[in-house]
Order: sequence, then structure tokens, then C-alpha cells
Amino acid sequence: MHLRESRVLRWCLLPCTLLACGGRSIAPQTRIDGSTQSGGPLDAAAAAPPCGAPNDSCCAANECADGGCCVSGQCVAAGLACGTFGLCAGGSCGACGGNGQACCAASQCTASDTACIDAGAEAGGTGVCSACGGAGQPCCANGDCQNGECQQNMCVVCGGLGQSCCQSGSLCNGVNVECQALHCSHCGDPGEACCSSGQACNGGCCVNAGAPVCVAQGATCAGMDGLCMAGLCANCGRDGQRCCNSQICSGSLRCSAQDLCSAQCGGPGQPCCPGNVCTSGCCASPDGTSADECVSVGQACPGVAGACAADGSCTSCGGTGQACCALLPNTPPGAGYCSAPMVDCLEPAGSQAMSDGSCQPCGKLGLPCCHSGCQSGSTCDKSTRICR
Repeated sequence: MHLRESRVLRWCLLPCTLLACGGRSIAPQTRIDGSTQSGGPLDAAAAAPPCGAPNDSCCAANECADGGCCVSGQCVAAGLACGTFGLCAGGSCGACGGNGQACCAASQCTASDTACIDAGAEAGGTGVCSACGGAGQPCCANGDCQNGECQQNMCVVCGGLGQSCCQSGSLCNGVNVECQALHCSHCGDPGEACCSSGQACNGGCCVNAGAPVCVAQGATCAGMDGLCMAGLCANCGRDGQRCCNSQICSGSLRCSAQDLCSAQCGGPGQPCCPGNVCTSGCCASPDGTSADECVSVGQACPGVAGACAADGSCTSCGGTGQACCALLPNTPPGAGYCSAPMVDCLEPAGSQAMSDGSCQPCGKLGLPCCHSGCQSGSTCDKSTRICR
């Protein structure tokens, strides 16, 4: 997103692009200065409808050329009637629609870069058209922001170190900057959170001290894990060694249900491959932790579940759209595991709250992380539990 330094009032054929804003996908039009809402380069070859001229659709943020008015999504030329509102002049439709004026009927603002504030009270005459789209201002129509991203109907500058995490595209920008507790924070240095991509700890070791944290080369790892040497704790985490504290293994190694790090995955008795994938059978979690293993078809799944079926379900649970498999009788919904590939115990909306106890898609780019990680080509963001 960028802040416009100047505005040239003109219109032309410009492309529309998809932009995720405020948690939803919208298709904003280009602005009449020739920029897109994302500030990206324009594709002159792309066919797109014109906007901003009289009788054309309004451009993003209600913009119409030459002092026109945006009425019900269409530009009205200055001097002409805005339907029943009055004559258009400088974006205002008589007594309504301009910056600082009352909202027109149906909570409309007709001037560029304005939005109806307190629209719910508009029938009582208190809805006012106010500036929108700038940082700290309300979002314009369709969630448009000239600077930042629309979050909870406010334009928020996001993604930089110390700023709020963005909700679309890359959550945070910069080397070793990741989303932690809804803010972009530095990661990877000693005492900081482990990074979820690249080198987790810049040559140090990622250990668990209540949460994944980096320790420096030569420092002591957690518990009995030994000293950090060349990015690995001396007494754990390598192929064949026990898993480090909280089931951490080095590199792409997986922690098995036997608490051993293994380079092999997907076979019977081996850890599940990323995305809950087994070459044949079901991905079962004996204790509901990240230590999972593959169960052969026909073998009993752990907990209160049936036998492993060829489709990856544990007969009546664990498959896509089925209930999560319970570990114990009367296990709360969402506290079990899912056995089929690319599903995990999630809410239908895809959050990690695990409140409804059903198996929903996971592991692909943009989806929640699966119990055993994300598909090749993406990594699990540890702060948001989303595959990036």
C-alpha cells in the first residue's frame, strides 16, 4: 500500500486486481491517478472497464474526475443532478455527500475519499461524511485504503518491525521479522523467538523454555540436552537421537511417537510426513501431541477410534469432515486428532481454536498448519499456525 503524493484527475482503461483486505477478498478498481490500491505496476495489456468519467463506475475510494460525484457506484458530472439529492458540485450533492456534510440516503458519501461515519444513526441526521483511506482513518468503501490495510474498518499501517501484523499477503516484511502476538517482532537472535523459516536461530539452537526460543552457540540447551554446537544441541535432535525438549528435531527430521528423531517418515510405525501424510494407512497421535506415527490399514487407531481405513480415516472419525478421534472417553470436542492426510482438528472457518471437534483442511499454503507441519514449499508460521 502506498500514500499518493499527487493526484492527476484523469481516467483511462486500467486493470482491476484482487486484494485481500480486512479478512475478505475484494476487487478494487484503480484510482483515477492511474495507481492501483496495492501500488503495483499496471498491466497495460489487461482489459478492464474504465472508471472515473461521467456515467462510468466510480474509481476506488469514490473517485470521480473533474469534481464529479459518486452516486450509487456511478460517476455524475459536476453540474448535473445527483438523482434526488441535489446538484453535483465539487463532489457534494447539494446538502449531503461532501466531506463534513451529512450522509446522503442509504448512508452514501459522494465525494472522493470520504465514508459515512455513524451510518447507523444516519436516519436521525447524525451520520457525517468524513475523510477515509489514510492511516488511522476509517476504510473507504469496499475496504479501500491508500496507505496501509483495512483492519476492523480502520486503515492500519502494518507489516514493519514493531507494527501490527498485516492480515493479507505477507504478515510481516523484513529479514527475521515475524508475526508474534499480532505484532511484527524480530526473531532468531539469542533470547528471541525462533524464526519459522530460514535459519531458526542464526547459527544458535532453537529450544523450548515454555515457548520456542533461541540460545547462542556454546550456550546450554534446555534440560539435559547439552551444549548448543553448530545449531544443534549435543545430546538430542539428530537422526536416531531422542527428540529435544518439546519434540524438537534438527532440520527436516521428525519426532516419532517413541520420542526419537528420524529421517524416515510415512511408513508403518514411522512419524507422519508433513501434512499428516502416510504412504498407506492413517496418521495417528497416541497422546494428542505433535509426536504422531503412521498406522497400517486394518490396525486399530489409538484412543476411542475404530480401525484404520484405506481412505485414512479411523472408520467413524479422523477423515475429512468427520469428528476428531477421541483419545479417551468423554474427551472434549476438538481435543483429539485427525488421521487422514491434509486435515486437522479445527473449526470450519480454519482457526486453531479447535472448538467444534471436526477434521478440516490444513497444510497447504494459506491454510492452518497440520499437526505434522505443512506441505513442501511452505513452512508453518509458529506464531499464527498458518502455512506461509
